[in-house]
Amino acid sequence: MKKSMLYPEILPTLYWASLVHLLIAVAGAPMTQMGDLNMFKLWAIKAFDVGIHQAFVDPEFRYDWLPLYLYVSKTIGVVYDLSGLREAFGPWSRGLSVLLKCTMVGFHIVTAYFLYAVCRVVGQDEKQANLCALLFVWHPGILIATDLYGYQDAFHTALLAAALLVLLTDKRRLTYVLCALVALTKPQAVIYLIPFACFGLRNYGFRWALNAVPWVIGVFLFVLSPFLIYGTLFSVFDMYSGITNVHEWLTGCAHNIWWLVSPVPPFESDRLPLLLGLSGLHWGLLLLFAMLVSGLCWRLFRQPNNTVLLETCALLGFGFFMVVTEIHENHHYALFAFLAPVAAMRLPMRWIYSVLSITFAVGLMTTKWWLETDDFFQIGFLRVETLNAVVNVSVFAVWLALFFSKQLEVKELKVDIESEK
Repeated sequence: MKKSMLYPEILPTLYWASLVHLLIAVAGAPMTQMGDLNMFKLWAIKAFDVGIHQAFVDPEFRYDWLPLYLYVSKTIGVVYDLSGLREAFGPWSRGLSVLLKCTMVGFHIVTAYFLYAVCRVVGQDEKQANLCALLFVWHPGILIATDLYGYQDAFHTALLAAALLVLLTDKRRLTYVLCALVALTKPQAVIYLIPFACFGLRNYGFRWALNAVPWVIGVFLFVLSPFLIYGTLFSVFDMYSGITNVHEWLTGCAHNIWWLVSPVPPFESDRLPLLLGLSGLHWGLLLLFAMLVSGLCWRLFRQPNNTVLLETCALLGFGFFMVVTEIHENHHYALFAFLAPVAAMRLPMRWIYSVLSITFAVGLMTTKWWLETDDFFQIGFLRVETLNAVVNVSVFAVWLALFFSKQLEVKELKVDIESEK
């Protein structure tokens, strides 16, 4: 098995793909600032002007990630200032929008390279690895999210892909560092560390986990050092604004189970009777998610191979999107990085990848201020978001059945072999 992470044969493909993505990002500059792009510009400017700590703690800046991305924001702000673009066009120009989007395009292309390397490491041939990279790099929804909206999900997806690659090649210290960095991005990335940890414990033993502790603490202290002059390591996480807004803001844009079972519309879940800050529906869906995580980890523990790890991560990401309240459509961006290698190997997974790619793109277009949902088409009494939810729930059910039926097939095969003996 090749352990090298150098694969120059994919570089020409990614080079031309990057040119197309950059062209789309630049061509979209005159368009309306879609999605949260203006907020991302605010982070970049303020992180440069007042420092990353102030940008993190001041509610005026509306920063709702864990601290790591502020380093990227500040770097973009520094480049924008030192290049003279800020002086020439002002602090809030479309030039800053293009710079933000081009940075995310870079992370997107890097992710595609890591996915190609993952495919080669797990034993796929060059044709399958190329298919995986192409499936990801030309994903229509990711193109919209990255090239037009400039979403920073490309950043933590690149970190996840890199962490996956070094985990599979057993580069342990680098795995610890990258996983610690992922843990400092956002909850939608942190959940993927659960199957990573399960895979590592099963294949490398308990000492693997113990050795990770000093590395993780060291990375945390290094990254968070600018914040520690104002408090302890724990107070940094207390200041994370996203924690206090989980109930209020993890709502509204996802076309998932909530759309089909909730008695109240999006952004109005506080109208439901609350128990310890959450409604009964929230608690029920959280319990369903906990059961899903347990089942997936059990399956991965029983079959701790590379393919099962990839599919477990993808299914966990989609399950998080499907059951945890009404989280935003772009929150399952990273699952396609784990699903693409599996789709390159198996035809049924290509169908799942294709359908989810369509619902992801449609969801972004209808909920992220490109098209007004109320003006979008209806089929009979069904709105497009309800149709999207029905398709997503159906795919989720089929995918779960396929995933766990393979475990049953393996168990039955073992029973047959033992009976023959």
